[in-house]
Amino acid sequence: GAGDDLRGIDWKAYGRTDRFVVKEFEAETNLRAAILLDASSSMVWKGRGLLTKYEYGISLAAGLAQLLLHRGDAVGAARFDTAPTDILLPSAHPAHLHALLQRLAEEPAGRGRRTDIVGSIEALAQRLGRLDLVVVISDLLDDPDEVVTGLARLGSRGARVVALQTLDPIEAKGELPQGDAYEDSETGAVIGATGIDAAEYRRRVDHFIGAITAGCRRHRITHLVVTTDTPFDHPLRPIVG
Repeated sequence: GAGDDLRGIDWKAYGRTDRFVVKEFEAETNLRAAILLDASSSMVWKGRGLLTKYEYGISLAAGLAQLLLHRGDAVGAARFDTAPTDILLPSAHPAHLHALLQRLAEEPAGRGRRTDIVGSIEALAQRLGRLDLVVVISDLLDDPDEVVTGLARLGSRGARVVALQTLDPIEAKGELPQGDAYEDSETGAVIGATGIDAAEYRRRVDHFIGAITAGCRRHRITHLVVTTDTPFDHPLRPIVG
């Protein structure tokens, strides 16, 4: 499979979400879908992972687009950091996959660009029009209330929303990161990595992820935490059935 060379994740909580997502999607055909990929500075960081979060996100987006197009769905895409960029409107044409992959594979702006999920989503909603499915691939490193507000606005327009929170294994486990490069990124500002001990950092990470999980549950948003050592097909299987 696409992720056979990436091993070692215990895919806990997968089963709890799996049945819900398949039930929601199994009867749907000919969807208008959009894949939104976070290209902000924190996405180009990696700790112990083989790939940056952005590189892993491209692989998720590519696999998902291919599966949806194979089903006959129309798929669009965009990247976002402080604002949306590289917007491709949904199309079901097979040749659309090449254009979509070319656009997403370009080097992101990288350092210095923060995430504005709410602002980006508002702009994208206007450009992309009616959607049945929106998949957001992002580390979601922003204020949890802002993250949930942005995702909920997509849902309020009638789209089914899936948030694939893409994290490096170090982030997901709440291990205290080392190095200025990490502390200068969005993550240091959001979770507060500077000047605290490992136990406090773990608590902050748990609170941060927990707040997003709870908010998504309230708004019926499917939220999956995916680490960059997870085989690519695992988070995609329940989305497309």
